[in-house]
Amino acid sequence: MRKKLVALVMGAMILSSAVLASCGTKAEETTTAAATTVEETTTTAAETTTEEETTTEEETTTEAVTEAEIDTGLEIKLAVLGGSTGWGATKLIADNDEDATTLNYTITIETSPKVIQEGLVAGEYDIAALSTNKAALLASKTGKIQVAAVNTLGVMSLVTTDGTVIESFDDLKGQTVAIPEEPSYILQALLNANGVADEVALNTFATPADLLQAVIAGEIIMAVLPEPLLSTACVKAGAVVQMNLTEEWEKVYEGQELMQGCIVVRTEWAEEHPAELAAFLEEYSASIDYVKNNAADAAAQIETYFGTGAPVATKAIPNCNMTFIAGEEMKEALSRFYDVLITIPSSNIGEAVPADTFYYIAE
Repeated sequence: MRKKLVALVMGAMILSSAVLASCGTKAEETTTAAATTVEETTTTAAETTTEEETTTEEETTTEAVTEAEIDTGLEIKLAVLGGSTGWGATKLIADNDEDATTLNYTITIETSPKVIQEGLVAGEYDIAALSTNKAALLASKTGKIQVAAVNTLGVMSLVTTDGTVIESFDDLKGQTVAIPEEPSYILQALLNANGVADEVALNTFATPADLLQAVIAGEIIMAVLPEPLLSTACVKAGAVVQMNLTEEWEKVYEGQELMQGCIVVRTEWAEEHPAELAAFLEEYSASIDYVKNNAADAAAQIETYFGTGAPVATKAIPNCNMTFIAGEEMKEALSRFYDVLITIPSSNIGEAVPADTFYYIAE
């Protein structure tokens, strides 16, 4: 009932504003017989009657838009990952639990990107957070999804736990670096660009979580980790950041931002529910802003929903590089990023850069 009431109140406000605007427009357009015979400053009874009784085309259009309000009762199935690409949704998740969102969400927090990808294809999820390279690959294979926003920039850093200092890529010669399988392409591209790929051994772990546990156990002394696992390693294993891979990426690729996470939507669902998708993007963007600007409160919510302790979450949030880029700006920035990734075989985005139809741009 609350959500329907909000929609009705908002509709009334919009309609009232539109009526006032249309009345103003009508007054300028209406010329009565009386008006042609008196001074411009005179308001006749005929003009007043015409203003009050005439329904303009603009008013009719506004009424039609109001009738097409978003469906606040529609179940929207949202899936996010447990890492930095999911944390931006924290406030949205909390508000949804308190029935304080405009839309009606069923939200799943997953640990496996594969499960989310399969769920999107099967129609089990409508909207999801994925890595940018996995999103492009899934779109190229199925043609069933589009990207609606970029939500995470670069979050990877190289750390050591034994006091080893790394000041340049030359310092990595002869070393073994542990990396998660996804997204290993970032370090591999940087090693190649700096001419040391053949002199650095890579120890690949199936997931970032598996690698983190090995670091905490003291089995790994040099690793590349994403936030928020990076902050966990610093707190629990005394890891020290030696190299920020986002900064190194921008050096090699001339200022091109590293874009690691995005929001995707099933194309069929987007076509059927453009109003609801627009409302989601607004609520999701607000959630990201809240998490970024209210780290302490957001950290407590992250502990509740994602299981990362509040002290670690508070430390990690400023480094999670959460963002919200949508529309034409998103298309321009992300297409440039894919132009870089297509030159890196290990990025695995498919055989070609995504077509224009991959980008969801609201009409």
